Amino acid sequence: MQESIEYYENKVRKCLEHAGRYTPALDLNIFLLAGALQSVALAYSEISTLTATTETVETSRGKAIRTLPVFKIAREAEENCRKQMKELGLTAEGTRTTSETTPMAELLAAVAGGKGRKVRPGKGG
Repeated sequence: MQESIEYYENKVRKCLEHAGRYTPALDLNIFLLAGALQSVALAYSEISTLTATTETVETSRGKAIRTLPVFKIAREAEENCRKQMKELGLTAEGTRTTSETTPMAELLAAVAGGKGRKVRPGKGG
C-alpha cells in the first residue's frame, strides 16, 4: 500500500517539530518534500519489481539500449528530497545532531521499505 502525501506531510512536520523548526510558514516546503518522498516511494516500489535496468528500443538508426525511465524519475525525486530537506534544515548539519541518524534519515529509510534499514550518508547517491 502506498502512503498518501498527507502521511508524508505529517511525518515531515513531526521531524521539524522534533528539531524545533516547525512554523506554519513552512507548509509549502513541507508539501513539496512530501510529494518528493511519495515519488521516491513509488519509484522504489516499481524498481523493486524489475529484473533489468535497461531496455532495448528501436530508433531510426537501429536498436539502442537505454536506462529504464523509472531510474531517472527516482534520481530526480531523490534530488528534490535533498533540496527540500536542506531548505527545511532537516539534514544532520541542520539539526545539529551527534547521533548516527536524523529523524529525516529514519523517514527516508521507511520510504525505502525497510523498518530496520538505515540510510547512510555518502552511500548511493
